[in-house]
Amino acid sequence: MPVIVLIMGNPLKSSQNILVTGAFGFFGRSLLSALLDNQQHRIVAVDVKPIKRFSNSKTDLKHLLAHYPHLSHYHLDLTHPNTPDELAKIIEQEEIDTVVHLAFLSLPDHRYDYVHELETVGTHYVLEACELKNVQNLIMLSSTMCYGAHAKNPLYIKESFSSAAIRHNNWLSHRIQADTEAARFIEQHPNTATMLIRMAPGIGAPPFENIWSKYFSLPLIPNVLGYDPLIQFIHTDDATRFVKHAVLNPTAGVFNCAPPGGARPLSTWINTLQKKRLSVPQSFLRQGSEALWRFQLSSIPPRFEQYLMWPFCVSTEKSDACFDFQFRWSTELLLKAFPALLASHEGRPI
Repeated sequence: MPVIVLIMGNPLKSSQNILVTGAFGFFGRSLLSALLDNQQHRIVAVDVKPIKRFSNSKTDLKHLLAHYPHLSHYHLDLTHPNTPDELAKIIEQEEIDTVVHLAFLSLPDHRYDYVHELETVGTHYVLEACELKNVQNLIMLSSTMCYGAHAKNPLYIKESFSSAAIRHNNWLSHRIQADTEAARFIEQHPNTATMLIRMAPGIGAPPFENIWSKYFSLPLIPNVLGYDPLIQFIHTDDATRFVKHAVLNPTAGVFNCAPPGGARPLSTWINTLQKKRLSVPQSFLRQGSEALWRFQLSSIPPRFEQYLMWPFCVSTEKSDACFDFQFRWSTELLLKAFPALLASHEGRPI
């Protein structure tokens, strides 16, 4: 058995001040909802867009702020060059102990320059602000897809694995660059307990959407001829609970996050939906996706077919050893609920 060294973060005070970037995205709203139930902690929501809906209610920001006096909101564009100074001011003014960085796009976007500015440059600005104010704890959400899907991948990837994705012009290159910079930040700034969470792709009911919900919602699901990779998914409820657990139990390091029960072949996930599959050669699928993407007729980008060919499953040995976290949704339970969760996505734009 390998020895896993656990580096605990700075201990929480009885009253913790937590800043969440990307607070009005799906995971941001879900995390706010989970954290606001505990009025011991003050929550600072940071996002570029104004909040109009919170969770599943029709609560506007004015009512929300009145109902939760321990919640405050700042409008901030992470792509702006003044972001490090502005965010540092908020951190100082609100006496922030913990920063949770969730400002990432849930779906691929045709605006290449904007994605770079938000995910790569925006993350750099957040890390710079945390360095300026010597923030005690930092949690950043990444994805197991950042490891890339490649023939040489081990069956279950550990956190120390070097990603091949960015070397293959992957459409996730901006997220991978952000992930890489955060991992470097962990080594270079030991005074900040930085936790980088590489989460398995989420599956949940709307309003949650990601590239996989788009893929499985296709009336005829394409797969690459001759390939059937193992794939892990995590229920969005467990994903939110894991991030909350990380916020309340800060620990430095990179951690994979996926449910117990291992992975299942892509064909198994598709078969639960009782949909027809279309097996096509890789070159044909890539050319088709490139054409649809170029004319903005699809939200599924070129090179996504790599994830339909090679595994990017992760080992959770490290996180299992370090965290006393109980998943509510094993792979087996998620597989049983898969048709119902995906049925709610039917009819939504692809």
